[in-house]
Amino acid sequence: MATKKDKIRSDLFFNPHKWSIEIIKYKGKFPKEQYPGYRRIPSLAMLVLGPLMGGAFVIFLPVLGFVLITGLTIKKLVQMAKQVGIPYKVIRVKSEAK
Repeated sequence: MATKKDKIRSDLFFNPHKWSIEIIKYKGKFPKEQYPGYRRIPSLAMLVLGPLMGGAFVIFLPVLGFVLITGLTIKKLVQMAKQVGIPYKVIRVKSEAK
């Protein structure tokens, strides 16, 4: 009869050196000396966090791209306006809070 020590387990582990998640198969107790620093990630947590992380990347990366491109475009337009001599004015809004 198979005991707990004979059972082959497969769990998700976070590798802090590579910033990656790896599936590691092992028998019995997890070999910490072979995988120093690895942290086990519960499967239920990954079922919840996986789609949330994917959704964050789908939303965050395009927004980040638009923000960076808009900022660089404005900076370049201001530089071009200075070179050509077009007057421009930065409007500052005064805060009402005291």
